[in-house]
Amino acid sequence: MPFLRNLPGRPLNVADTRGLEPVGLFLGNGPNALEVAVLRAPGAVTIAALRAIWAARLAGRATPLLVVVLSDSRAALCGPAGDPAPAFLDLEVARVEKICRTALGEPGRHSALRFLATAIPEVEAPVPGVRNEGLFATHQLHKGLPASKHWNGAGTAASPVMSLRGQELLSRLGYTVEETQGPVSVLRAGAARRAIAVFLDRDESPDLPNIRFAQLSPVTYALAMADAENLEWVIVSAGSLLRLHPVRTAVGTGRRGRAETFTEIHLDLLSDSDAAYLWLIFSADALRVGGYVEELLEHSALYAADLGVRLRERVYAEVVPDLALGVLDARGLKHPSRSDLAETYEMTLVYLFRLLFLAYAEDKELLPYKRNQLY
Repeated sequence: MPFLRNLPGRPLNVADTRGLEPVGLFLGNGPNALEVAVLRAPGAVTIAALRAIWAARLAGRATPLLVVVLSDSRAALCGPAGDPAPAFLDLEVARVEKICRTALGEPGRHSALRFLATAIPEVEAPVPGVRNEGLFATHQLHKGLPASKHWNGAGTAASPVMSLRGQELLSRLGYTVEETQGPVSVLRAGAARRAIAVFLDRDESPDLPNIRFAQLSPVTYALAMADAENLEWVIVSAGSLLRLHPVRTAVGTGRRGRAETFTEIHLDLLSDSDAAYLWLIFSADALRVGGYVEELLEHSALYAADLGVRLRERVYAEVVPDLALGVLDARGLKHPSRSDLAETYEMTLVYLFRLLFLAYAEDKELLPYKRNQLY
């Protein structure tokens, strides 16, 4: 099947193709629109070649650009911005095509960049289209949920509604959507009020201030409304994106702020075999008392507690001894005294906790390990 079939392409001109065959150029919407430049290679391509082609096509312009190189049944991807631009090798062609097709369908360059800012760092994630930010244990989400007794039935229930969007989608997921006087709605599952829903246009971001939401971000506004209505969940719908936020601060394994704790799925990127995620996280059956989400949270908490115990054991049984020996060797102490050993142990703990602090900062995205190739 041709890459990005049924989308209008045009001839691709690149000053330096590094010997690769140009396939075509695809443009997004609006001024300075996203460009997707597609080339074909007879074999594997290097990251250096990818970035050289990307720089040659961009030629200093402010246009967001994705370069895709196809070879056999795999794809390489570079872009859309940066110095150097993020680059990935040996990716599934279908996954890369879904990302490009969705980005090209965004109404403008800014919304395309917002989408790519979340999709590109997750391009190598084990489950395309599913992003977990501290709500569930990722291991349970990726491994435990597909192995659950609910998986097959949920996939069958979700498959017919995967192409729906907005209020129609949530209605088919089992909710009654009640309009309010403000820009949010209340979701009922039967007689029970379960969540606040906010419906966004494709060019609106859940996380940026918006005049429709009193200059607050839609997520912040919806969480405040959920507090006022004594509801436990917020569902954000923006095009093919669905996001679930807990309202109570104690919910979630990541212990982050409410606006930063969520799980989202992007239906344009979710594969048919993973359709069950839609039903098991976002349906009325999922959010009812004792439903799938509550069960997943319980399993996540147990997994996280067990992981904490095992991590602590591994740190002190495996990491600290090796690190202490390394520190001792670096100090050049061949015959250390008791005080030398005590000081070395203190230095080891300093190194250990600095490393843990950096890992924590990366997990909270306070450091740009997902966004900056140089980092």
